[in-house]
Amino acid sequence: MFLLQKHYVYVIIITDTFKKRINAMKTVFIINPKSGQGKRVDEFISSVKETIDKTGADAEIYITKAIGDAKTYVHDYCEDNGPARFIAC
Repeated sequence: MFLLQKHYVYVIIITDTFKKRINAMKTVFIINPKSGQGKRVDEFISSVKETIDKTGADAEIYITKAIGDAKTYVHDYCEDNGPARFIAC
């Protein structure tokens, strides 16, 4: 369990095989800066970055720029890099 500011992210591992597959997969946090009326988005991004650094996770952050941007980004990312875990925030 990771604490991201005042948000909790729970990770449940079922089997060792599943765990290895999960850990081998890149995680991309997709953050919409307009969600929640843009309140405290900078603090949230900082919390996510800090958690990535502390855990050494193979993860990155993508901040959306326009309507439909996340869908295009995920499609292009998977075409270029293969499967990944995307977490929309």
